[in-house]
Amino acid sequence: MPDELKKQAAAKGVEARQKLQFAPLTGPDLDDTAALSFLKTVRGIDAHRIAVVGHSFGGQLARMGTKHDDSLQAVVTFGAAANSWVKSADVRNILLEAVDNARLPSC
Repeated sequence: MPDELKKQAAAKGVEARQKLQFAPLTGPDLDDTAALSFLKTVRGIDAHRIAVVGHSFGGQLARMGTKHDDSLQAVVTFGAAANSWVKSADVRNILLEAVDNARLPSC
């Protein structure tokens, strides 16, 4: 768990920690696609065949990031929301919605 989440849980309780975790999944940070924009300009990279992989909270961000960049062809997550699934209905619901709205790339 990142230090800021630990501090929030200790200082203000688990509910505050869950709200702090939920914010990046819905906020403007997901619009930051600088790394993807860069990759699409690199010689030898097929901009139509980019995938993202994330673990734990990074898996949540990877999944949510596809809502903002529909050029991604695949998302692989490992343990996304494993610690938050039962504890946070907000996190669980937004991830389920993202999966429900996922599209399959054309082959």
